[in-house]
Amino acid sequence: MRPKLSILFFSIFLFSMESVIGKMGASCLEWEGKWKNYERSLDGIPISGQVADNLLILSNDRPDRDIVITFMDSSGTVVFEKYVPQSQSAYVMLSLEELPDGNTYTVVLTSPNPLDRIYATFEK
Repeated sequence: MRPKLSILFFSIFLFSMESVIGKMGASCLEWEGKWKNYERSLDGIPISGQVADNLLILSNDRPDRDIVITFMDSSGTVVFEKYVPQSQSAYVMLSLEELPDGNTYTVVLTSPNPLDRIYATFEK
């Protein structure tokens, strides 16, 4: 009985999060660049991202390495950087409240692998 109850609560939580994120006017990030896959059979960038209500939300299907998240303004100046250890890289939420409104930003994700570098732009 307990596993079924746990699955039910987890499903309700996921549905609630999707509903909240949808109401916040989330905009999905479109990544460019490359992210090296350690498993040859897997292809593509395993990280999806969205900006919603002063939050950057990242979901990582393969949390197999540390990630560094760098925010740059439109002139290329680094305005914020965050290190995320592998153990916490499956789901990341970062506040964007410190970034001034009305600007375009680039978010860059890198890892210890020198080939890993993906980036996307968003407006705040």
